[in-house]
Amino acid sequence: MNVPVPLALLLQGLPYECLCGSMEIGIDALCDDSRQCRPGALFVAVRGHAHDGHRFIAEAIRNGARGVLCEEPPTQVPDGCTVVCTPDTRTALAVVAHRFFGEPSRALRIIGVTGTNGKTTTTFFVRRVLEKAGIPTGVIGTTGAYCGDERRALRHTTPTPIEFCSLLAWMRERGSHAVVVEVSSHALDQRRVEAIHFAAGLFTNLSHDHLDYHGTLEAYAQAKRHLFELLPPDAVAFACDSGDGWGTFMLAAARCRMRYRVGIGTEADIPLRHLQASRTGIRWEMCLPNCAEWIPFQSRLLGEYNAFNAALAVALGWSWGVELRLLQEAIAEAEPPPGRMEPIALPNGALALVDYAHTPDALQRVLQAARCLLSAGGRLICVFGCGGERDRAKRPPMGAIAAQWADIVVLTNDNPRHEPPERILEDIRSGIPPEAAARVLVIPERSEALWTAAQMSAAGDILLVAGKGHEEYQVLGDRVVPFSDREALRTIAQWMREHMSVSDTAQQ
Repeated sequence: MNVPVPLALLLQGLPYECLCGSMEIGIDALCDDSRQCRPGALFVAVRGHAHDGHRFIAEAIRNGARGVLCEEPPTQVPDGCTVVCTPDTRTALAVVAHRFFGEPSRALRIIGVTGTNGKTTTTFFVRRVLEKAGIPTGVIGTTGAYCGDERRALRHTTPTPIEFCSLLAWMRERGSHAVVVEVSSHALDQRRVEAIHFAAGLFTNLSHDHLDYHGTLEAYAQAKRHLFELLPPDAVAFACDSGDGWGTFMLAAARCRMRYRVGIGTEADIPLRHLQASRTGIRWEMCLPNCAEWIPFQSRLLGEYNAFNAALAVALGWSWGVELRLLQEAIAEAEPPPGRMEPIALPNGALALVDYAHTPDALQRVLQAARCLLSAGGRLICVFGCGGERDRAKRPPMGAIAAQWADIVVLTNDNPRHEPPERILEDIRSGIPPEAAARVLVIPERSEALWTAAQMSAAGDILLVAGKGHEEYQVLGDRVVPFSDREALRTIAQWMREHMSVSDTAQQ
């Protein structure tokens, strides 16, 4: 049970006008969803892209809201309810939520990780590095919120301010000293983390994604850059620089003294070299600032690109004084996040890989990584689809990329939501050149697509299943049905073990 906090204290320093009621009322709950309001709560009316919270003020009051924070006053307010107007309820909600939960980010070292791809893997590397150094570390991101041995499922990569600050408070109470957070472009654009005190900012990469929301790649980049604008002078900032200039663009926004580019080549402040990828993991060397020697690292994660995600974690650990030996051990011990190039061996000798890749750049990276792991004569089979009601422009390029790098492509449903699945699949097919059409199958039912692809595979092949990764559901219209690529493949593998003939097994 939260101790009621005076409304005046929650809004201290923010521009506001009290239209009616008392600023001394005690608030013991926050909500931005009128359906979740209860007696004693402050309802914050936020204008969203799909819904305007101001339309639900009356419902919030009926459900017991003690106070309302809004940009436009409601037409009718019952006695006993305080109504306060402020110019920007998005920013106000971030500040109010942080204060309501006792400003937890001031007691924690918060590391923000942003970028198109690699955020989840980077957070897992960071957590392993810090915990190896004796710093209890929580994680908030796409696969959930982790604290100690507990995991909580999340609806968004970066939760809304109320849920986000509640999670930070929970982690603080459970003994975390640091929290590494995936910070999405949506969260930054919507000011969800505006009140958070960041100790570090990490940037992975930038490529085509969410342009249905941001409009242009430049606007998307500007949203990502806001994380670095939020860093205080005593923070640290690291950005992967792949030669496209986005890493430099991000760091230029930071006010902190310690800003470093991580990459390949002489222009990188923290360079990497001798990258090697195999079925057992990756190896590379990197040179840290003020260090005269190249330091070897290895990781069990698959895909050369993961060396850069790991390098960001190493760089952060170095800046916080973690011993070199511990850095090397942590990276070697770090386990892959669920659904990130996750291997599942098939009894027929093929290797299935499950990955969350759902952007053109990510799909190309995992396909290239998978092709490097192929045995002589092995084929690369790719199963993927695209989400409905999301960035339609990326579908044709993803079709072209799959056809370029895979020997066989199986197009299937991802999360079609309310969009006709056949239109999504046709959008993807439109990017596939005519000469590759014979290598493409369209099987809308995802479970059937996985069965078909697995049965097509043979010893030495790699079956890459992309798009959903860790997800344990599929969104079909209004229905959210249980479905996991990983579990489906394990079921297929078990069936193969039980039904393969002795002669089949002997041939492996």
